Amino acid sequence: MLGSTAGCSGILGGGSSGSETLGVLTTLDLDVGKATVRGAELGAQVANDEGILDSDLSVESSNTEGTASSAVDAHNTLVSRQGADATIGTFAEQTAAGIMDEIAETETVHLNVGAAAPALAGQVAEDYERYKPWFRIAPINAAFFVADLLNFAEQFAVGQQGWENAVIFREDAAWTGQVAPALKDAVGGLGMSIEDDIVFSLSENNFTTYMNQIDDTDVDFIFGLVAEAGKGPLLSYEESGVEKPMVGDLVASQSPQYLADINTENSNVISRTFTTWGSQLSDAAQEFVDMYESEYDSRPTKPTWAAFGSYVATQMYARARSEGGDSLDDTVTAMEEETFELNQTYSVYGPDEEAPDGNSYPHDLKYGPDFFQPTWSQWRDGEQVTVYPDKFANAEFELQ
Repeated sequence: MLGSTAGCSGILGGGSSGSETLGVLTTLDLDVGKATVRGAELGAQVANDEGILDSDLSVESSNTEGTASSAVDAHNTLVSRQGADATIGTFAEQTAAGIMDEIAETETVHLNVGAAAPALAGQVAEDYERYKPWFRIAPINAAFFVADLLNFAEQFAVGQQGWENAVIFREDAAWTGQVAPALKDAVGGLGMSIEDDIVFSLSENNFTTYMNQIDDTDVDFIFGLVAEAGKGPLLSYEESGVEKPMVGDLVASQSPQYLADINTENSNVISRTFTTWGSQLSDAAQEFVDMYESEYDSRPTKPTWAAFGSYVATQMYARARSEGGDSLDDTVTAMEEETFELNQTYSVYGPDEEAPDGNSYPHDLKYGPDFFQPTWSQWRDGEQVTVYPDKFANAEFELQ
């Protein structure tokens, strides 16, 4: 069996009657979207093979096109027209926020795989009864991005590499607007400094001026926060000759096809990959990677965090539905108690549970060394390797 569960006694017994359909809302033209769909497909396949539910679990998908209005249309298509019992997605922050009221009004469980904004969990905290169908399975809440970035900076950047100063390079998006100020406020306590905060529009397509500005700044490395902007900013960095490493949330570099996209075998990007095929893997995680690679031969040819996340989300949902009652409250309670192991530990905070930062993030993925701790990876010699944290690392960083 791929992965394991705990926390719900007898969750593999019983089962709900009738068919079950999962609807995936995502940007189907991007690697992250394709990976999300594929993870859900494999999760449903395993759930069916193991007979977790009394009937087959099927997967349908609809394209959000990265906009809130299209996301609402996609949600309506899947839930109202195609009868989806639950949904998975979305990637862009505006699409995730855009469907929150749809989730509440249709009382349909939604398994967030993609968006990281803390405000999503904040809505659950403010009005639990209305928004309780929402759960975040991947990635971690952006509120934890800073804690994880600071841990990485202290242990790896300062502790292992001796780097002392950086410039922030980020897209103009809600999540970076939360991460960057907190990062600037906190790095001083680590003996580091942030020399500049460079922000570019999501509509920007010429990054030459930005790369020249970075190259002219006397810093050891770059904190990069690039997700919705795609691969354009990273391609410009790779082509610019800037020798300063870029580390951070750099989604395009997580793709198995990244080296082909930038036409090289090596990179100085160290990306937070969250969980990845290119690290030390448990037997269950390796089995999942092998299954993914045998099933799909088009990009993305290896499972990224989005594929891991949607696979786990599908497994957690199937097990929650199998526990007993058919009501929304039954499923929500079972999801709150569910734990799934796949190289990382996936479980969510309960409505009255406090997170490590002292705040409440009900139904958010738990963060920390005993739960989900992101991986940090580099591309070199044509392969992705993981350089941090030590428990997942299979290589050391090398400046290319």
